[in-house]
Amino acid sequence: METVLADNDLVCHRVHRHEPPVTARALEVVHQDSELVVVDKPPSIPVHPCGRYRHNSVVFLLGREHGLKNIHTIHRLDRLTSGLLLFAKSVAKARVLEEQIRNRKITKEYVCQVNGEFPSEPVECDEPILVVCKKVGVCRVDPGGMPKTGRMHQIRVHLQWLGFPIVGDPLYAH
Repeated sequence: METVLADNDLVCHRVHRHEPPVTARALEVVHQDSELVVVDKPPSIPVHPCGRYRHNSVVFLLGREHGLKNIHTIHRLDRLTSGLLLFAKSVAKARVLEEQIRNRKITKEYVCQVNGEFPSEPVECDEPILVVCKKVGVCRVDPGGMPKTGRMHQIRVHLQWLGFPIVGDPLYAH
């Protein structure tokens, strides 16, 4: 069938997609004031809409379930990672917090269970990370990669490279 469209014709196309399931555990707002929101993010939920997730994201759920719209993400956690997330209620506050993180005035601590017995003394790993496949989200230590902090899957990739992958990690625990 062939249809010729004329000026001002409206074409509608509806797509019905099912998002992958996420945990049923509710998002808990652990702190909220006039400038800041702190959320306890459970595992399995991405921070913001991406890939196959739109409605099942922390940002979308905060708007729908807590009325927190137009909030600004300060940092992210991987979809499978749980932990505290900071959100600013204004662009100005977001800039201040982002600068504090960049200048290490706000510190972050990560705790994970790894395969093997991790050394008791501090271990520093600044190996460069290369994104092997951005679509799938797979990285590896590689001399041609970026040696910056805050890289995609940085902790997971470095722990695998050190020989102590995170227990149950679907990408790097092999």
